[in-house]
Amino acid sequence: MFQYSMVAVVLGIAGLTGALRSGYTDGPLPGHTGGFGEPTCHACHFEEAINDPAGSLNLRGIEDGRFVPGRRYRLTVELERPEMRLAGFQLAVRFASEPRAAEQAGSLTAIDSLASVIVWGDPPVQYARHTASGSDNVKMGKAMWAVDWIAPVEAADLVIHVAANAANDDASEFGDYIYVDSLVLAPADR
Repeated sequence: MFQYSMVAVVLGIAGLTGALRSGYTDGPLPGHTGGFGEPTCHACHFEEAINDPAGSLNLRGIEDGRFVPGRRYRLTVELERPEMRLAGFQLAVRFASEPRAAEQAGSLTAIDSLASVIVWGDPPVQYARHTASGSDNVKMGKAMWAVDWIAPVEAADLVIHVAANAANDDASEFGDYIYVDSLVLAPADR
């Protein structure tokens, strides 16, 4: 009996080690953008301060903060940090104020194998996030992901929340740097 218990413990530890080693390379848990009371990647990768000045996170695609209802936009997340070896992100676009605050705004679509979109929560929200191939998409301390977003037809204020992890690839949550940003959008006709 003791031998079987020891084998089970060893196999359990090996499985846990494998899970820790792989981390969230295939995408973070949903609901970690930092928006509307959500945590960020810092919930697990907590050692370093958020938005350390040696790196940067930029959201491109709607430069002037104005959107045309119903129009398609290419949103690009750019993360930079010199020592980064792996990287990840999560992004959501939601209505900014009542009566629809925190509800999904428009529609997100993955455009390549570097990102995916999942739906989670109540109310249901689309979360764009990195994939396994997207986490390994680091070149010279820079990672980029893109998704398409179709703006809602409602002319209301919106907010994009994005969180990203500049990881050191040491198979732990330590030594990773988390960056967060948000962008408030207003309808172009206002």
